[in-house]
Amino acid sequence: MNNRITEKQARSSLREANSKRQYGDGAVSRFKTKAGILIDMFANLVEDTMVQEPNTGHGCRVQKHHVEVIFTRIENHMKDLLIEVAVEKALNRRPLMEEEE
Repeated sequence: MNNRITEKQARSSLREANSKRQYGDGAVSRFKTKAGILIDMFANLVEDTMVQEPNTGHGCRVQKHHVEVIFTRIENHMKDLLIEVAVEKALNRRPLMEEEE
């Protein structure tokens, strides 16, 4: 369940975000686990938007456009979050991530 992405993929994603950033003990593993949870949530959202029950005939298969519609919605929410975090950072407020801990 929590091995949706490999350690190498997790490190690569983190490095892409900021190649100069260092990560403490267990941070990459935690990132990997949480990324897997997001993947599962994405799959559940795609499933929840399906109108037809599985194996019932016409319209029951997940198609590319089903995935694209949900991805676009998630992407838009994440972009809003990125803007919110950037604004908080610019205003020198405590970062959103610290508030949730």
